[in-house]
Amino acid sequence: MRTTTQKQRTRRTWPAAVAAVAGALVAGALAVPVPAATAEPGPGDQVYVGPSMQGYSGTAIHGVYAEPPADPGNLGTPDYWAYCIEHDISAGSHITGGLGEAADFLGNNHFTDPAIQGKVLWVLAHSYPALSLADFGAAAGVPGISADDAIEATQYAIWRYTDLTFDAPWVWETQDSQDAYWYLVNGANASGGLTPADLRATAEIAGPAAVQQADSLVGPFTVSTSQPTAQVSVAPALTVTDASGTPVDTAAVVDGQQLYLDLRGTLSAGSATVTVTATGSGANGSIISVPKQPGGTATPGDHAQSMILIAPSTATVTDSAAVAWVAPSIGTSLVDAADGDRVLPAAGGTVIDAVAYQNLTPGTSYTITGELVRKSDGSATGITGSVTFTPTAAQGSIDVHFTVPAGYAGQQLVAFEELAVTGSATVLAEHKDIDDAAQTVSVTADSTPGPAAVSLTTETSKATVKPGAEVFDTVTISGFVPGHGATGSATLYGPFATRDEMACTPQHAVGTVSFAPANGVIRTPSVKVARTGYYTWVAATTADSRNAAATHACGLASETTLVRKPSYRAPVVATGFSSPGADVAGRRKATRLSIPSLGVNARTTMVGIKKGAVQVPGQVARTGQLRKSAAAGDLIGTTVIAGHVSDRHDRPGAFWKLTRVRPGQVVTVREGNRTVRYQVDSVERFSRAKRLPQRFFSTVGEHRLVLISCAGRVTTAGGGFHYRQNVVVTATPLD
Repeated sequence: MRTTTQKQRTRRTWPAAVAAVAGALVAGALAVPVPAATAEPGPGDQVYVGPSMQGYSGTAIHGVYAEPPADPGNLGTPDYWAYCIEHDISAGSHITGGLGEAADFLGNNHFTDPAIQGKVLWVLAHSYPALSLADFGAAAGVPGISADDAIEATQYAIWRYTDLTFDAPWVWETQDSQDAYWYLVNGANASGGLTPADLRATAEIAGPAAVQQADSLVGPFTVSTSQPTAQVSVAPALTVTDASGTPVDTAAVVDGQQLYLDLRGTLSAGSATVTVTATGSGANGSIISVPKQPGGTATPGDHAQSMILIAPSTATVTDSAAVAWVAPSIGTSLVDAADGDRVLPAAGGTVIDAVAYQNLTPGTSYTITGELVRKSDGSATGITGSVTFTPTAAQGSIDVHFTVPAGYAGQQLVAFEELAVTGSATVLAEHKDIDDAAQTVSVTADSTPGPAAVSLTTETSKATVKPGAEVFDTVTISGFVPGHGATGSATLYGPFATRDEMACTPQHAVGTVSFAPANGVIRTPSVKVARTGYYTWVAATTADSRNAAATHACGLASETTLVRKPSYRAPVVATGFSSPGADVAGRRKATRLSIPSLGVNARTTMVGIKKGAVQVPGQVARTGQLRKSAAAGDLIGTTVIAGHVSDRHDRPGAFWKLTRVRPGQVVTVREGNRTVRYQVDSVERFSRAKRLPQRFFSTVGEHRLVLISCAGRVTTAGGGFHYRQNVVVTATPLD
C-alpha cells in the first residue's frame, strides 16, 4: 500500500518524460445536485470555482457554482463540476472565472485543435458525472467502480488528448480506473468527436396565444427539446391529451409533440401553467477561464488552470407556458315584438328578449330562464319566460318571449336572465342589470306611442389587421321604428399611438360611411387603414318623429382595431464582420441613418430574415433595416436596424463606434421624404450565444428605434478576432 504522501507525489507527476503537474487537488465527497429552474450561465457570464471536491489528489475535480456563495467556508453542494484541460498550469480555487466556448480557450496545448476538442467532449459526455456512477460503470465494463476511480480515468483521458496525444504509462490507483480509461480513449478514438451542442440540453414549450374556452381541449402546447424525451407537468393538475382527446404519457414527451389540456366538463373560467422538464444542462462543455488572483483578468500569458464544465446526470432544464380560458356569458336586448321598439302599449303585449351567448359547448342542451322585474324597486312581476336550445357554435343568440298583461301602464320593466345546462340547477351565467337600457321596455301611460329609445351596439370587423387592410363596422340596432326618415353613419378615427390617446374629433377622422338604420345587424362599407396605430369607430343614428337619436362613446374596446405588422420571432443578429447578407430589392427603403455625435452617416437598405438570421448587408458601410419591423416614424412597433462593426480585415463598418453612443444623443432616420429624429434611451449588451430578447422585435406598443451591432471584441491566438456580445441601442421619437 502507498502512503498518502506517496499518492500525492504520484499524482503530481506525469509518467516518464512528461512535465510536472501544477498544484495538488484535495479529495472530497461528491454530492449530485439538481439545478434550480433558473437561467443557466452562458458565454460571458461569471461562475465561482470552488476547491477540488472529489477524486484522488492530483486528479480530483472542482465544484463550480453559478453564483458566488454567501459563505466561502460553507460552500454547499456545487451546481456543476469541472475537469482540468491544462495539465501544466496551477489550478485556482475560491475564485471567479469567466465562462466561454472552445474558441475562448486561453491555453496553447493541443486543445486548440478542433479535432482534439471533439475527442475531449466525447470523453466528457460518456464519463462521470455526466452519467451516473452506475451507468458509467456498466458502460465501461467495470460495475461497482468508485467515484474516485471514475474521475481519475476521465481526467487522464482528457489530458491524454489536451497535453500528450499519446497513451502514457499512467500510475493507476486501481485496475478499475485503468479499465475505465481505456474504455474512454478507445471510444473517443473510434468516434468522430462531439460538439458542445451534442452535450447541451434544451427544453422549451410554446402555448396558445389566444384566450381559450372552458369545456374544450385547450391548446396546443408545442414542446421543443434536444433530448429523446421530456416530462410535462400542469399546475393545477389537469389531464394532458393529444388533439383527439386521448391522454398522453407526460413522462415521455418528444420534440415537436403537441399537447392539450382536457377541460371538457369544466364550465368556469380559469388558468394553468404547463411546465416541460428535460434531463441535462445547457452549460455542458463550456470553458472556464480563471484568473490567478481574485478580481484579476485571465489572459493567454497569465491565467490559472483552464477547465471544462459538466453538469451531473440529474441536472434538468425547464420552461413554462401559461394559458387562460373563459366561461359562458350572456347579454340581452328586450324589445316590443310588434314593432321592434322599446315602448309597449298600456294595454300590454309580447316582448322578446334576444339573449346573446358566448363560450357555450356546441351539442350541449342549455336552458335560459327569465323574469321581468320593475325598474322602480326591482320587485318581481311574475312574468316569466324560458327557452331550451342546443347551440351549434360557441356563440350566438336565442329569443325568450314574455307576455305582458295590462296593468303596467307608466312602468318600466327589466328582463333578468339566467343560463344553465338543461336539467341542472347550477347557473352558468346571468344578466341582471337593473340599469341596462337594452334590457328595459317602457309601458306607456296611454295608447299614443312616443319616440322609441333606440338601442345601438357596435363591433369592429377585426381586432387586429395589417397595414393596408380594410375594416368595417358591424352595427346592431333594436327598438327602431322604420320609415320615419332617420339616417345612420359610422366614422373611423385614428391612428393613435395608444388607446388612452383616442379622441373622436374631426381632425382625427379617417373616413365616414353611411347606412340605412333597421332593426338587426348591419355591416357598413369598408374603410382602408394604411398607417399603424389604434383606430376606433363611432356609429350613430339620427332622431325622427318616432325614434330618439342613438350613438355610443368614443374608444370602446369592441370598436377598436389595432393596425400593426405581424409579430415574428427574435432573429439571430450576426454583425461582427461582413456576412453573406443580401440587399432586398424592390422594397420600401430607408435612405439614410445618421448619428452626428459619432460621425455615423450610413446608407440603409431594407433586409429580410433567412434561416432565422437577419440578412445584414454584405457591404459593411451600409446598415440594414429589418423589413418585418416597423417603419421609421410608425406609431406602433419597433424599427430594427443592424450593422457591422467591421469587415473580416477589421476595416471599420457603419457601426464601428456604436458602443460609444450614450443616452440623450440623437439618431436620425430619413426614410424616403420623411425624416424622423430619435433620442437614445438605453445602451445594453447581451451574450451572442443566446438570441436577443423578444422585446427588441415587438410589433406592438409605442414606437421605438433599435440599433444592433457587436461588442466584446476578442483576439484569438492566431491573430483572428471575433465578438462575444451584441450591443443594443434603444431610442424613442423626439418629434
